[in-house]
Amino acid sequence: MSKRIFVALSALSALLAGGCLFGGEDDAALPIVEKPKANDTLPKARRIVPGIYVGDYSWIDSGRTGFDTEFLLDTNGTYRLFWISENEALYDQRGVWIQKDSSFLFSRSEVSKVENGVFARYIGIEDDTNSVRNVSDSAFVRLEWTPLRQKPYWIAYHRVSYPQLREGVYALSKTFGTDTDKVVLDFSIEFKAGKFLMTVDENTLPNFQADAKYRQLGSFLVTEENRDRKVDSTRNYSNWKTYDGALVQRLQTISDTAFSMWNPSSIFEAGGWDHYSKKL
Repeated sequence: MSKRIFVALSALSALLAGGCLFGGEDDAALPIVEKPKANDTLPKARRIVPGIYVGDYSWIDSGRTGFDTEFLLDTNGTYRLFWISENEALYDQRGVWIQKDSSFLFSRSEVSKVENGVFARYIGIEDDTNSVRNVSDSAFVRLEWTPLRQKPYWIAYHRVSYPQLREGVYALSKTFGTDTDKVVLDFSIEFKAGKFLMTVDENTLPNFQADAKYRQLGSFLVTEENRDRKVDSTRNYSNWKTYDGALVQRLQTISDTAFSMWNPSSIFEAGGWDHYSKKL
C-alpha cells in the first residue's frame, strides 16, 4: 500500500469512527446549515435526477491523495458511494436515499473498508442529512465533510455516464524477466450472462483461474461470489476455493472491442492500466 493511500485510509477511518463522513447532527458547533424545526417551511428544491455523479474536490484535496468519489443514486431509492484514491476504491458505502426539499437524507447505511483488495466486512453507520442546493438535471451541490479536512464544504457533483462492458473474451499478454529467464503471462477474461471468468497461462501452460458474478457500477467492475483455483504439481487445476466479499477494480476507455482495468501496485510491478483487447 502506498504511503499516500495509507494517509487517506487513516483520515477516512478517523472520520468514520466519529460518525462524520457525511456530516450529521453532532456537528452543530461547526458551520453546517441547521436542521429545520418540525413547523418550519423549507423552500421547494428541484429534484435530484438519479444517476452516477462524481464530486469535485480538485480545489481542496487534489494535490494530496488524488482523491475522488463516485456517487450512484438509483431510481429505486438505494445509493452506492465509492471513496477513491489514485484509482483504487478505499471505502464502499451503501444504503437508502431520499430528498426532502433542500435536504438529502441517508438511512440504513453501511460501509466497508478494503482489506487486501477485498470489501468483505460491512458495518452499519448512523442516519445522516446533508443540505443541497443548485440542483439541475445534471448537477447538484451538497454540504459534506471531506476527507483530510476538519470542516464541511459545499462540494459540486456532476452527472456522468460510462460505456458498458460488452460480453465476449478479452486478452492481455505480459512479459517478465530476461531473454534467458523469461516468463510470459497470457490473461483471458470472459464476460457472459453476468459471469466473469479469468484464465492465466504461464509460458502457454495453465496456471490460474478465477470466476465470479460481475456487474459494472459506474467506472468500476464489481465481482462477487468469487472463487479461484491454481494448478498443482501435475499441472492440473486444484479444487475451487471460494471467499467472501467483493472485488472492485476501476475501468476506463471502454469500447465495443477493448477496455482498460486498473492494476494496483505489487512487489512485481508498479500500479497502472492493463489494456485488454477483444478476441474476434
